[in-house]
Amino acid sequence: MGPLAHDGPGPALRETLRVLARGAVRAFTAREAAVVLRRGAWEAEEELEQLVDRQLLEPPAEAGDGYAFLPLTRLHAREP
Repeated sequence: MGPLAHDGPGPALRETLRVLARGAVRAFTAREAAVVLRRGAWEAEEELEQLVDRQLLEPPAEAGDGYAFLPLTRLHAREP
């Protein structure tokens, strides 16, 4: 059973969310996230999936689609 939504992300995942939220796009692929985060694609995808598990990102709807921010999550993540 995965973590519940109220199980907040740790410091590393909060930083991942904050960095991605600063971008101009609402949706992004794991590869695009890896470039922005300066991580390997596999590591970035693992972090994105953890954020999806915590209901902080929407998963790709179809193959080739990107992960997407929920509007309020993105707004909150952008705050200092």
